[in-house]
Amino acid sequence: MIHIKKRYLIPGIILLVLAVFLFFLSDIAKNYLVKNSEKLIHRKIEIGELHFNYARVAVQVKDFVMYEDNKTDQFLSFSEFYINLNPWTLLQNEYSVSEIRLAEPKVQVIQNGESFNFDSLMPKDSTEVKKDSTKNEILKFTIRNIQLKDGQLKYVDVQKKNELDMKDLNLNLPLIAWNNEKSDMGVDFTLGEKGHVNVQATVDNIQKKYQIDLTTENVDIQPVKSYLTDYFDVKSMEGALTSKLKIVGDMNEVINIAISGNGSVSNFSVTDGRSEKILSAPNVSVSISDMNLKTFHFGFGKIELDQPKMLVIRDKSAMNIMQFFEPYFRNDSIAAAQAPKQDSGTPVTYKIDTIRINNGLVSIADNTLNRPFKYDLNDLNMTMTGLTESADEIPVVFTTKLNNRGELTGKTVWSMQDFMSLQMDAKIKRMELISFSPYSEYY
Repeated sequence: MIHIKKRYLIPGIILLVLAVFLFFLSDIAKNYLVKNSEKLIHRKIEIGELHFNYARVAVQVKDFVMYEDNKTDQFLSFSEFYINLNPWTLLQNEYSVSEIRLAEPKVQVIQNGESFNFDSLMPKDSTEVKKDSTKNEILKFTIRNIQLKDGQLKYVDVQKKNELDMKDLNLNLPLIAWNNEKSDMGVDFTLGEKGHVNVQATVDNIQKKYQIDLTTENVDIQPVKSYLTDYFDVKSMEGALTSKLKIVGDMNEVINIAISGNGSVSNFSVTDGRSEKILSAPNVSVSISDMNLKTFHFGFGKIELDQPKMLVIRDKSAMNIMQFFEPYFRNDSIAAAQAPKQDSGTPVTYKIDTIRINNGLVSIADNTLNRPFKYDLNDLNMTMTGLTESADEIPVVFTTKLNNRGELTGKTVWSMQDFMSLQMDAKIKRMELISFSPYSEYY
Protein backbone atom coordinates (compact mmCIF):
# COMPACT_ATOMS: atom_id res chain seq x y z
CA MET A 1 0.00 0.00 0.00
CA ILE A 2 2.82 2.37 0.88
CA HIS A 3 4.49 1.55 -2.44
CA ILE A 4 1.26 2.31 -4.31
CA LYS A 5 0.82 5.61 -2.49
CA LYS A 6 4.36 6.66 -3.39
CA ARG A 7 3.68 5.64 -6.97
CA TYR A 8 0.86 8.21 -7.25
CA LEU A 9 2.31 10.78 -4.89
CA ILE A 10 5.10 12.02 -7.16
CA PRO A 11 2.88 12.48 -10.26
CA GLY A 12 0.30 14.14 -8.04
CA ILE A 13 2.85 16.61 -6.74
CA ILE A 14 4.01 17.33 -10.27
CA LEU A 15 0.46 17.94 -11.41
CA LEU A 16 -0.19 20.16 -8.41
CA VAL A 17 2.92 22.22 -9.06
CA LEU A 18 1.98 22.48 -12.74
CA ALA A 19 -1.56 23.54 -11.85
CA VAL A 20 -0.28 26.18 -9.45
CA PHE A 21 2.18 27.42 -12.10
CA LEU A 22 -0.54 27.64 -14.74
CA PHE A 23 -2.83 29.38 -12.27
CA PHE A 24 -0.27 32.11 -11.59
CA LEU A 25 1.15 32.17 -15.14
CA SER A 26 -1.08 35.06 -16.19
CA ASP A 27 0.17 37.22 -13.29
CA ILE A 28 3.77 36.22 -14.01
CA ALA A 29 3.40 37.07 -17.70
CA LYS A 30 1.65 40.37 -16.94
CA ASN A 31 4.34 41.50 -14.49
CA TYR A 32 7.10 40.50 -16.90
CA LEU A 33 5.58 42.38 -19.84
CA VAL A 34 4.93 45.54 -17.81
CA LYS A 35 8.39 45.50 -16.23
CA ASN A 36 10.30 44.81 -19.47
CA SER A 37 8.07 46.60 -22.00
CA GLU A 38 10.61 49.34 -22.73
CA LYS A 39 13.25 46.73 -23.54
CA LEU A 40 10.86 44.69 -25.67
CA ILE A 41 8.99 47.39 -27.66
CA HIS A 42 10.69 50.64 -26.50
CA ARG A 43 7.45 51.86 -24.91
CA LYS A 44 6.02 51.89 -21.41
CA ILE A 45 2.82 49.87 -21.00
CA GLU A 46 0.28 49.10 -18.31
CA ILE A 47 -1.97 46.02 -18.09
CA GLY A 48 -4.92 45.85 -15.73
CA GLU A 49 -5.67 42.14 -16.09
CA LEU A 50 -4.28 39.23 -18.10
CA HIS A 51 -6.09 35.89 -18.18
CA PHE A 52 -5.33 32.56 -19.88
CA ASN A 53 -8.30 30.25 -20.45
CA TYR A 54 -6.67 26.85 -20.94
CA ALA A 55 -9.96 25.04 -21.55
CA ARG A 56 -10.94 27.29 -24.46
CA VAL A 57 -7.34 28.13 -25.47
CA ALA A 58 -8.08 31.84 -25.15
CA VAL A 59 -6.27 34.97 -23.97
CA GLN A 60 -7.94 38.03 -22.48
CA VAL A 61 -6.27 41.38 -21.77
CA LYS A 62 -8.09 44.15 -19.91
CA ASP A 63 -7.33 47.85 -19.35
CA PHE A 64 -4.25 48.03 -21.56
CA VAL A 65 -2.35 51.31 -22.02
CA MET A 66 0.69 52.05 -24.18
CA TYR A 67 2.36 55.42 -23.66
CA GLU A 68 4.16 57.79 -25.96
CA ASP A 69 7.96 58.09 -25.89
CA ASN A 70 7.61 60.69 -23.13
CA LYS A 71 6.07 57.98 -20.87
CA THR A 72 3.22 60.33 -19.93
CA ASP A 73 0.79 60.75 -22.84
CA GLN A 74 -1.27 57.79 -23.98
CA PHE A 75 -0.65 56.48 -27.50
CA LEU A 76 -2.87 53.38 -27.43
CA SER A 77 -5.38 51.96 -24.98
CA PHE A 78 -8.26 49.50 -24.93
CA SER A 79 -10.60 48.08 -22.31
CA GLU A 80 -10.48 44.49 -23.58
CA PHE A 81 -8.70 42.31 -26.10
CA TYR A 82 -9.86 38.71 -26.49
CA ILE A 83 -8.57 36.02 -28.82
CA ASN A 84 -9.84 32.44 -28.98
CA LEU A 85 -7.52 30.01 -30.75
CA ASN A 86 -8.38 26.68 -32.35
CA PRO A 87 -5.21 24.59 -31.99
CA TRP A 88 -6.66 21.36 -33.39
CA THR A 89 -6.38 22.62 -36.97
CA LEU A 90 -2.59 22.63 -36.57
CA LEU A 91 -2.81 18.89 -37.25
CA GLN A 92 -3.75 19.85 -40.83
CA ASN A 93 -1.04 22.58 -40.94
CA GLU A 94 -3.68 25.31 -40.68
CA TYR A 95 -3.75 28.25 -38.28
CA SER A 96 -7.22 28.94 -36.97
CA VAL A 97 -8.75 31.62 -34.75
CA SER A 98 -12.35 31.32 -33.60
CA GLU A 99 -12.81 34.89 -32.37
CA ILE A 100 -10.94 38.18 -32.05
CA ARG A 101 -12.56 40.98 -30.07
CA LEU A 102 -11.19 44.45 -29.35
CA ALA A 103 -13.30 46.74 -27.17
CA GLU A 104 -13.00 50.53 -26.81
CA PRO A 105 -9.60 50.99 -28.45
CA LYS A 106 -8.24 54.54 -28.49
CA VAL A 107 -5.34 55.55 -30.72
CA GLN A 108 -3.75 58.96 -31.20
CA VAL A 109 -1.67 59.41 -34.37
CA ILE A 110 0.46 62.55 -34.53
CA GLN A 111 2.19 63.59 -37.76
CA ASN A 112 4.87 66.26 -37.90
CA GLY A 113 6.13 66.55 -41.45
CA GLU A 114 7.38 63.09 -42.44
CA SER A 115 7.65 61.78 -38.87
CA PHE A 116 4.95 60.05 -36.82
CA ASN A 117 4.60 59.33 -33.12
CA PHE A 118 4.77 55.59 -33.82
CA ASP A 119 8.14 55.69 -35.62
CA SER A 120 9.95 54.27 -32.58
CA LEU A 121 7.74 51.17 -32.77
CA MET A 122 8.78 50.41 -36.33
CA PRO A 123 11.71 48.03 -36.88
CA LYS A 124 14.90 49.71 -37.99
CA ASP A 125 16.17 49.10 -41.52
CA SER A 126 18.80 46.41 -41.69
CA THR A 127 21.46 46.32 -44.36
CA GLU A 128 21.91 42.59 -43.88
CA VAL A 129 19.96 40.49 -46.31
CA LYS A 130 19.10 37.03 -45.05
CA LYS A 131 18.34 34.24 -47.41
CA ASP A 132 14.92 32.71 -47.11
CA SER A 133 15.45 29.01 -46.56
CA THR A 134 11.76 28.21 -46.16
CA LYS A 135 9.86 26.47 -48.89
CA ASN A 136 7.36 28.43 -50.94
CA GLU A 137 4.30 26.89 -49.31
CA ILE A 138 0.77 28.28 -49.08
CA LEU A 139 -0.01 29.65 -45.64
CA LYS A 140 -3.28 28.10 -44.49
CA PHE A 141 -5.27 30.20 -42.04
CA THR A 142 -8.82 30.86 -40.90
CA ILE A 143 -9.89 33.80 -38.75
CA ARG A 144 -13.53 34.07 -37.73
CA ASN A 145 -15.64 36.68 -36.00
CA ILE A 146 -13.34 39.71 -35.93
CA GLN A 147 -14.96 42.50 -33.94
CA LEU A 148 -13.95 46.03 -33.01
CA LYS A 149 -16.34 47.89 -30.73
CA ASP A 150 -16.62 51.56 -29.80
CA GLY A 151 -13.17 52.55 -31.05
CA GLN A 152 -11.68 56.02 -31.34
CA LEU A 153 -8.93 57.27 -33.65
CA LYS A 154 -7.56 60.80 -33.31
CA TYR A 155 -5.26 62.13 -36.03
CA VAL A 156 -3.26 65.32 -35.50
CA ASP A 157 -1.23 67.01 -38.24
CA VAL A 158 1.11 69.40 -36.43
CA GLN A 159 2.35 71.34 -39.46
CA LYS A 160 -1.12 71.72 -40.98
CA LYS A 161 -2.65 72.43 -37.55
CA ASN A 162 -5.40 69.98 -38.35
CA GLU A 163 -7.22 67.42 -36.21
CA LEU A 164 -9.48 64.56 -37.27
CA ASP A 165 -11.47 62.63 -34.68
CA MET A 166 -13.14 59.30 -35.48
CA LYS A 167 -15.43 58.02 -32.72
CA ASP A 168 -17.81 55.09 -32.17
CA LEU A 169 -15.68 53.02 -34.53
CA ASN A 170 -17.15 49.55 -35.08
CA LEU A 171 -15.80 46.80 -37.30
CA ASN A 172 -17.36 43.45 -38.13
CA LEU A 173 -15.46 40.91 -40.23
CA PRO A 174 -17.12 37.47 -40.12
CA LEU A 175 -14.44 35.44 -41.88
CA ILE A 176 -10.97 35.65 -43.39
CA ALA A 177 -9.58 32.42 -44.81
CA TRP A 178 -6.81 31.37 -47.15
CA ASN A 179 -9.27 29.48 -49.37
CA ASN A 180 -12.28 31.74 -48.94
CA GLU A 181 -13.70 32.88 -52.28
CA LYS A 182 -15.24 36.06 -50.90
CA SER A 183 -14.80 38.11 -47.74
CA ASP A 184 -17.22 40.68 -46.36
CA MET A 185 -16.43 43.53 -44.00
CA GLY A 186 -18.45 46.28 -42.35
CA VAL A 187 -17.09 49.43 -40.68
CA ASP A 188 -19.19 52.07 -38.98
CA PHE A 189 -18.04 55.19 -37.12
CA THR A 190 -18.80 58.84 -36.39
CA LEU A 191 -16.54 61.56 -37.70
CA GLY A 192 -16.48 64.88 -35.91
CA GLU A 193 -19.50 66.01 -33.91
CA LYS A 194 -22.32 65.03 -36.29
CA GLY A 195 -20.75 63.06 -39.12
CA HIS A 196 -21.45 59.40 -39.71
CA VAL A 197 -19.55 57.01 -42.00
CA ASN A 198 -20.47 53.48 -43.05
CA VAL A 199 -18.25 51.20 -45.13
CA GLN A 200 -19.32 47.85 -46.56
CA ALA A 201 -16.63 45.96 -48.47
CA THR A 202 -16.58 42.72 -50.44
CA VAL A 203 -13.34 41.10 -51.60
CA ASP A 204 -13.42 38.53 -54.40
CA ASN A 205 -10.31 36.43 -53.84
CA ILE A 206 -10.88 34.44 -57.05
CA GLN A 207 -11.20 37.39 -59.42
CA LYS A 208 -8.83 39.54 -57.31
CA LYS A 209 -11.41 42.31 -57.24
CA TYR A 210 -12.99 44.31 -54.46
CA GLN A 211 -15.99 46.58 -54.05
CA ILE A 212 -16.45 49.20 -51.36
CA ASP A 213 -19.80 50.86 -50.67
CA LEU A 214 -19.04 54.10 -48.84
CA THR A 215 -21.81 56.14 -47.24
CA THR A 216 -21.30 59.41 -45.38
CA GLU A 217 -23.81 61.63 -43.63
CA ASN A 218 -23.26 65.18 -42.35
CA VAL A 219 -19.46 64.91 -42.32
CA ASP A 220 -17.81 68.27 -41.60
CA ILE A 221 -15.56 69.26 -44.52
CA GLN A 222 -13.66 71.88 -42.51
CA PRO A 223 -10.56 69.64 -41.96
CA VAL A 224 -10.05 69.53 -45.74
CA LYS A 225 -9.17 73.24 -45.67
CA SER A 226 -5.74 72.58 -44.18
CA TYR A 227 -4.72 70.61 -47.26
CA LEU A 228 -5.98 73.22 -49.74
CA THR A 229 -3.81 76.10 -48.56
CA ASP A 230 -1.02 75.09 -50.97
CA TYR A 231 -3.42 75.68 -53.86
CA PHE A 232 -5.89 78.33 -52.70
CA ASP A 233 -5.82 81.38 -50.42
CA VAL A 234 -8.48 79.88 -48.16
CA LYS A 235 -8.96 80.81 -44.51
CA SER A 236 -11.92 78.59 -43.70
CA MET A 237 -14.26 76.13 -45.37
CA GLU A 238 -17.59 74.99 -44.00
CA GLY A 239 -20.18 72.44 -45.03
CA ALA A 240 -21.59 69.00 -44.29
CA LEU A 241 -20.95 66.17 -46.75
CA THR A 242 -23.51 63.46 -47.47
CA SER A 243 -22.57 60.91 -50.10
CA LYS A 244 -23.05 57.39 -51.40
CA LEU A 245 -20.16 56.01 -53.47
CA LYS A 246 -19.27 52.69 -55.03
CA ILE A 247 -15.54 51.97 -55.38
CA VAL A 248 -14.40 49.01 -57.47
CA GLY A 249 -10.74 48.06 -57.53
CA ASP A 250 -8.27 45.47 -58.73
CA MET A 251 -5.87 43.88 -56.22
CA ASN A 252 -3.36 43.22 -58.99
CA GLU A 253 -3.39 46.89 -60.11
CA VAL A 254 -3.49 49.31 -57.20
CA ILE A 255 -4.22 52.32 -59.40
CA ASN A 256 -7.06 50.61 -61.28
CA ILE A 257 -9.89 52.11 -59.23
CA ALA A 258 -13.34 53.02 -60.59
CA ILE A 259 -15.65 55.33 -58.64
CA SER A 260 -19.33 56.13 -59.14
CA GLY A 261 -22.14 57.53 -57.03
CA ASN A 262 -23.35 60.88 -55.79
CA GLY A 263 -22.83 63.37 -53.01
CA SER A 264 -23.93 66.73 -51.72
CA VAL A 265 -22.61 69.42 -49.41
CA SER A 266 -25.08 71.47 -47.38
CA ASN A 267 -24.41 74.97 -46.02
CA PHE A 268 -21.23 75.24 -48.09
CA SER A 269 -19.05 78.33 -47.77
CA VAL A 270 -15.46 79.39 -48.46
CA THR A 271 -13.75 82.33 -46.76
CA ASP A 272 -10.60 83.68 -48.40
CA GLY A 273 -7.45 85.10 -46.87
CA ARG A 274 -9.07 88.55 -46.74
CA SER A 275 -11.75 87.12 -44.41
CA GLU A 276 -14.34 87.63 -47.15
CA LYS A 277 -16.92 84.90 -47.88
CA ILE A 278 -16.01 84.47 -51.51
CA LEU A 279 -18.41 81.60 -52.28
CA SER A 280 -21.38 80.02 -50.51
CA ALA A 281 -24.39 77.85 -51.29
CA PRO A 282 -27.10 76.16 -49.20
CA ASN A 283 -26.64 73.02 -51.26
CA VAL A 284 -24.14 71.69 -53.80
CA SER A 285 -24.80 68.28 -55.35
CA VAL A 286 -22.57 66.20 -57.61
CA SER A 287 -23.16 62.88 -59.34
CA ILE A 288 -20.18 60.79 -60.48
CA SER A 289 -20.90 58.61 -63.49
CA ASP A 290 -17.50 57.06 -64.22
CA MET A 291 -14.24 58.08 -62.59
CA ASN A 292 -11.16 55.92 -63.17
CA LEU A 293 -7.79 56.69 -61.63
CA LYS A 294 -5.91 54.35 -63.98
CA THR A 295 -7.07 56.04 -67.17
CA PHE A 296 -7.23 59.50 -65.56
CA HIS A 297 -10.83 59.89 -66.68
CA PHE A 298 -13.21 61.93 -64.57
CA GLY A 299 -16.83 61.59 -65.61
CA PHE A 300 -19.63 63.49 -63.87
CA GLY A 301 -23.37 63.48 -64.46
CA LYS A 302 -24.89 66.64 -63.01
CA ILE A 303 -23.26 69.33 -60.88
CA GLU A 304 -25.93 71.56 -59.35
CA LEU A 305 -25.66 74.61 -57.08
CA ASP A 306 -28.74 75.97 -55.35
CA GLN A 307 -28.79 79.69 -54.49
CA PRO A 308 -25.00 80.14 -54.71
CA LYS A 309 -23.46 83.49 -53.82
CA MET A 310 -20.17 84.68 -55.26
CA LEU A 311 -18.26 87.80 -54.28
CA VAL A 312 -16.03 89.51 -56.86
CA ILE A 313 -13.94 92.45 -55.62
CA ARG A 314 -11.49 94.49 -57.66
CA ASP A 315 -8.94 96.48 -55.69
CA LYS A 316 -6.01 98.56 -56.93
CA SER A 317 -3.63 95.72 -56.08
CA ALA A 318 -5.54 92.80 -57.59
CA MET A 319 -8.89 91.01 -57.86
CA ASN A 320 -9.91 88.72 -55.01
CA ILE A 321 -10.48 85.89 -57.46
CA MET A 322 -6.90 86.11 -58.70
CA GLN A 323 -5.59 86.32 -55.14
CA PHE A 324 -7.63 83.25 -54.22
CA PHE A 325 -5.96 81.16 -56.96
CA GLU A 326 -2.54 82.79 -56.59
CA PRO A 327 -0.97 79.89 -54.54
CA TYR A 328 -1.96 77.43 -57.25
CA PHE A 329 -0.44 79.44 -60.09
CA ARG A 330 2.70 80.13 -58.06
CA ASN A 331 3.28 76.49 -57.15
CA ASP A 332 2.38 75.35 -60.65
CA SER A 333 4.94 77.67 -62.23
CA ILE A 334 7.63 76.60 -59.75
CA ALA A 335 6.91 72.94 -60.36
CA ALA A 336 6.98 73.46 -64.12
CA ALA A 337 10.36 75.21 -63.91
CA GLN A 338 11.91 72.54 -61.71
CA ALA A 339 10.39 69.46 -63.34
CA PRO A 340 12.58 67.60 -65.87
CA LYS A 341 11.32 67.20 -69.39
CA GLN A 342 9.46 63.93 -69.78
CA ASP A 343 6.62 62.31 -71.63
CA SER A 344 3.19 63.54 -70.66
CA GLY A 345 2.00 59.95 -70.09
CA THR A 346 -1.70 59.20 -69.90
CA PRO A 347 -3.69 62.35 -70.75
CA VAL A 348 -6.38 63.54 -68.37
CA THR A 349 -9.91 63.37 -69.77
CA TYR A 350 -13.12 64.59 -68.21
CA LYS A 351 -16.79 64.89 -68.98
CA ILE A 352 -19.57 66.81 -67.24
CA ASP A 353 -23.04 66.20 -68.60
CA THR A 354 -24.70 69.19 -66.95
CA ILE A 355 -23.70 72.13 -64.75
CA ARG A 356 -26.69 73.99 -63.34
CA ILE A 357 -26.96 77.11 -61.18
CA ASN A 358 -30.32 77.85 -59.59
CA ASN A 359 -31.22 81.33 -58.31
CA GLY A 360 -27.64 82.46 -57.86
CA LEU A 361 -26.14 85.82 -56.91
CA VAL A 362 -22.90 87.42 -58.11
CA SER A 363 -21.96 90.57 -56.18
CA ILE A 364 -19.41 92.75 -57.99
CA ALA A 365 -17.44 95.56 -56.37
CA ASP A 366 -14.81 97.82 -57.96
CA ASN A 367 -12.75 99.84 -55.50
CA THR A 368 -10.35 101.35 -58.04
CA LEU A 369 -12.59 104.30 -58.99
CA ASN A 370 -13.21 107.66 -57.30
CA ARG A 371 -16.11 106.06 -55.47
CA PRO A 372 -16.92 102.34 -55.16
CA PHE A 373 -18.92 100.60 -57.83
CA LYS A 374 -21.31 97.88 -56.68
CA TYR A 375 -23.47 95.73 -58.90
CA ASP A 376 -25.49 92.54 -58.40
CA LEU A 377 -26.35 89.81 -60.86
CA ASN A 378 -29.22 88.25 -58.92
CA ASP A 379 -31.75 85.52 -59.67
CA LEU A 380 -29.04 83.97 -61.83
CA ASN A 381 -29.98 80.72 -63.56
CA MET A 382 -27.55 78.97 -65.85
CA THR A 383 -27.29 75.58 -67.54
CA MET A 384 -24.17 74.26 -69.28
CA THR A 385 -24.15 70.89 -71.06
CA GLY A 386 -21.61 68.65 -72.77
CA LEU A 387 -18.39 69.90 -71.17
CA THR A 388 -15.36 67.79 -72.09
CA GLU A 389 -11.66 68.50 -72.54
CA SER A 390 -12.07 68.46 -76.33
CA ALA A 391 -15.63 69.74 -76.87
CA ASP A 392 -15.88 72.21 -79.74
CA GLU A 393 -19.39 73.52 -78.99
CA ILE A 394 -20.50 73.94 -75.38
CA PRO A 395 -23.89 75.64 -75.02
CA VAL A 396 -24.63 77.80 -72.00
CA VAL A 397 -28.17 79.11 -71.44
CA PHE A 398 -28.56 81.85 -68.82
CA THR A 399 -30.92 84.39 -67.37
CA THR A 400 -30.36 86.95 -64.59
CA LYS A 401 -31.57 90.22 -63.17
CA LEU A 402 -29.33 93.27 -63.39
CA ASN A 403 -29.13 95.02 -60.04
CA ASN A 404 -32.63 93.78 -59.13
CA ARG A 405 -34.34 95.61 -62.01
CA GLY A 406 -32.90 94.93 -65.43
CA GLU A 407 -32.95 91.57 -67.18
CA LEU A 408 -30.32 89.70 -69.15
CA THR A 409 -31.15 86.51 -71.00
CA GLY A 410 -29.29 84.64 -73.67
CA LYS A 411 -27.21 81.75 -74.85
CA THR A 412 -23.51 81.39 -75.51
CA VAL A 413 -21.59 78.69 -77.33
CA TRP A 414 -17.89 78.37 -76.63
CA SER A 415 -15.15 75.91 -77.47
CA MET A 416 -12.44 74.09 -75.51
CA GLN A 417 -10.50 73.85 -78.77
CA ASP A 418 -10.35 77.60 -79.32
CA PHE A 419 -11.08 79.88 -76.38
CA MET A 420 -11.38 82.86 -78.72
CA SER A 421 -14.26 81.16 -80.50
CA LEU A 422 -17.33 82.50 -78.72
CA GLN A 423 -20.87 83.00 -79.95
CA MET A 424 -23.48 84.91 -77.94
CA ASP A 425 -27.12 85.71 -78.45
CA ALA A 426 -28.39 87.92 -75.62
CA LYS A 427 -31.21 90.33 -74.76
CA ILE A 428 -31.05 93.19 -72.24
CA LYS A 429 -34.11 94.88 -70.75
CA ARG A 430 -34.50 97.82 -68.34
CA MET A 431 -30.82 98.07 -67.41
CA GLU A 432 -30.26 101.31 -65.47
CA LEU A 433 -27.23 103.13 -66.84
CA ILE A 434 -27.01 105.32 -63.75
CA SER A 435 -25.57 102.35 -61.91
CA PHE A 436 -22.40 102.76 -63.99
CA SER A 437 -21.91 106.42 -63.00
CA PRO A 438 -18.74 105.66 -60.96
CA TYR A 439 -17.08 104.66 -64.25
CA SER A 440 -18.32 107.66 -66.24
CA GLU A 441 -17.18 109.99 -63.45
CA TYR A 442 -13.76 108.42 -63.32
CA TYR A 443 -13.03 108.27 -67.03
